[in-house]
Formats: sequence, C-alpha cells, structure tokens
Amino acid sequence: MRPAASSEVPRERIERALDYVEQLIERRGPVFEPIAERLRQELAMRSNMRPDPVAYPPRGLSREGAARWIGVSTTKFDQMVESGQMPKPKKIGGRRIWDRYVLDAAFSDLDDNAENKIDKLLGLGKR
Repeated sequence: MRPAASSEVPRERIERALDYVEQLIERRGPVFEPIAERLRQELAMRSNMRPDPVAYPPRGLSREGAARWIGVSTTKFDQMVESGQMPKPKKIGGRRIWDRYVLDAAFSDLDDNAENKIDKLLGLGKR
C-alpha cells in the first residue's frame, strides 16, 4: 500500500497527528521532534496555499488553461501550437506551462480577415 500524497490527507488529520506527536514528545522526549517538525512544515505550507482574495489570472497556464484563455478546445489549441499559430510551452520541471502574455501576443497576431471595428472608428482601417 502506497502512502497517501500530502495533498490527499485532510488538514484536520495532520493537525490531529501533530497533537498526538506533541503528546509523545512530552511523555517520551525529543525523539519524535523530527516528525512534529515535518507535520508543522506541512501545515505551514498548506496555510500559504490559501486562496488569494485578489482575483487575477495566473501568469503561467496549463495546456487546458491556455486553451481556455484563448477560447478554443484543447484539441484545437494543440493544432495551433503544432502549426506555429500559438507558442510552444516553457518546461518547468516536468510541467509544460504557457506564458499568458505570450499567448496574448500570439492571439493578437492571428490573421482574422475581419475588419477591426476600433481601427475603422479611428480611421486606421486595414493596411
């Protein structure tokens, strides 16, 4: 049986484990202190991962997020990356991440064959 990944273990269970380990430390000495420290680190890490109260999109997007950002399916997005219409991802560790700003620039560069209404209003028209 494999141990559960830390994100699979509920916070309350980690807190209960820490309480138990701290009781063991009181009764049996500091031999359990490394376990308590690891549990404290896990709780601290989770408290840093609370939802941010400010709503803003992340700079780096997953494949699904990048496709959603430009408004197409993941299949269409993959085709656009393959054809060069959309940028290739950055590799961060084992993850592929798309830069939102680069996606915006690539999206702006797409040939839309339609007249831009703002340009028309400003008298710029197609060039």
